[in-house]
Amino acid sequence: MYTVHICILNLDGRNLVHNLSLTDLTEQQRLTWYSTEKDVKMCVVKGTPEENCQNYIRILVKTSSNTLLVCATNAFKPMCRDYLVHAGNYTMIKEKGGQARCPYDPQHNSTFVYVEGELYTGTVADFAGMDPIIYREPLQTEQYDSMSLNGEYQFYEFNCNILFC
Repeated sequence: MYTVHICILNLDGRNLVHNLSLTDLTEQQRLTWYSTEKDVKMCVVKGTPEENCQNYIRILVKTSSNTLLVCATNAFKPMCRDYLVHAGNYTMIKEKGGQARCPYDPQHNSTFVYVEGELYTGTVADFAGMDPIIYREPLQTEQYDSMSLNGEYQFYEFNCNILFC
């Protein structure tokens, strides 16, 4: 059984992550991550409404006591970043492509779980949203194979206790 201690609340959305205290909901920290002007312009040129050409945060994971993994749509060019968490601010330490980890379109469904140091994602792996994928680096389902998830599979569930501080 896993026990999760939650003392803060992270609200993520478009271009921002707000870190709130659960005791009084005051903002403790704010992570700001806008897509570059170049990426937004390229997204709009491809015919996407500018509202969707923002950076929608889709994955936020505490990977150690002082680091976060954040993945976002980045104007239909998914990106992930590792951040070092300091009192009062975040410092980006690494940036990498987010394809197969994060959807291109903020309207697409996706999910993730971080277990024992591994990120598992279920999302779409292409711009059009036509290639569903389950991913864990370096493994993934076959691209454009709609039958790869059909068949008999055994799924396991686990119990999770969430304790609020």
